[in-house]
Amino acid sequence: MTQVLRDWWSVQRSYPVRWRRAAFMNTTISHLTPAELTTLSEEIDEIFGRYRDRGTNPAARPKSARPVRLFAFGHPLTPIPGPAPADS
Repeated sequence: MTQVLRDWWSVQRSYPVRWRRAAFMNTTISHLTPAELTTLSEEIDEIFGRYRDRGTNPAARPKSARPVRLFAFGHPLTPIPGPAPADS
């Protein structure tokens, strides 16, 4: 994924300002339980799902739409030293 981001950064100035302002990247580190991570995954999938059919159904695409990469992942970080949480 790092190369994909490098590719975007190298060409972003070739896009109209409107597209450059709309593009985003978001990252955070949080503390979640497995159940919360599952819920978050389902919520993100629901959001992505609103636009998923546009990939295979050109009639569903607004006239000014362009292909946009949507990418999300969530996973536990490398364990830190010490006792594991009870719900591991």
